[in-house]
Amino acid sequence: MNLYIDTNIYLTFYHLTNDDLDELKKLAILIEDSQINLILPQQTRNEFVRNRDKTIFDAIASLKEQKISSRYPQISKGYDEYILLQDAYKNFEKQKNKIISKIETDAKDFNLNADVLTKRIFNSAKKVEITTELIEKSKTRYDLGNPPGKGKSYGDALNWESLLESVEYGEDLHLISDDGDFASLLDKKELNLYLKDEWEKKKNSIIYFYKTLSEFFKSKFPDIELSDQLEKEILIKSLATSASFSSAKSKLAKLSKYREFTSQQLNDIVEIAISNNQLYWISNDFGVGDVLINIIQGNEEKITPESLIEFNRIYRPEVQNEEQDLPF
Repeated sequence: MNLYIDTNIYLTFYHLTNDDLDELKKLAILIEDSQINLILPQQTRNEFVRNRDKTIFDAIASLKEQKISSRYPQISKGYDEYILLQDAYKNFEKQKNKIISKIETDAKDFNLNADVLTKRIFNSAKKVEITTELIEKSKTRYDLGNPPGKGKSYGDALNWESLLESVEYGEDLHLISDDGDFASLLDKKELNLYLKDEWEKKKNSIIYFYKTLSEFFKSKFPDIELSDQLEKEILIKSLATSASFSSAKSKLAKLSKYREFTSQQLNDIVEIAISNNQLYWISNDFGVGDVLINIIQGNEEKITPESLIEFNRIYRPEVQNEEQDLPF
């Protein structure tokens, strides 16, 4: 699935947005699992880098403006609650200054949560470098007055030409942008008609348009709610198909950081543990058995009896022996 995300969408995760950072994490997981082919034109990345600091600066300024009043009518004085309100005001200012200081430090170190996720996403994306040919096509598009574009800049045109260049003929594209230059003047939820028509003629495929990342997920991945659940599902699936010891060990190590699993996930893990030779053969090595036992321990009632018996036979023979020795 080909996906392009406009610069303005990435930047919203540094400021005010209805989308949670978990949306970015879901995106990163799906790209790394090859379910999404994210196309990243060099122009888009350049725009992001140029505008990141300004966006963070504006976000911090907005945070600094957040206030609660320290002034109350004279009739409120003398009550215990008045003292509590004064203390709350002082604590609010103290905590606000603390978080601003931390944000400023992390922003300088490119260590904001949004930084970590965008770096992860960009590293996994399909890069489209700027070429002389793309620049000339973009200039021509701009000179002819064809969308997308605004003012005296042909940056949007360069992004569009990069998409036309990089997406294979016959393959669809999903485009996410809150930029009015991509949207129809008649309906902001629809793609500009000229761009839609151009894409269909040149690529012989469909282009889908979304205003937000969450809108895209609701449309194409409606069953995904939390990134942690998505990551667990993908890890379990890949564990089942692991064709080497190192691959199985790596997937299991990532699964071990989670503490909660659904009944279905637990049964899937047990089934893999008793049927995947890569795990079976190294059950006593590298702590693999211990990791599996830690995942299962305390969740035995969620696992089908037959599978649990086989799991205990392989990984916890002492438990199986104790059960066999019971006098009833």
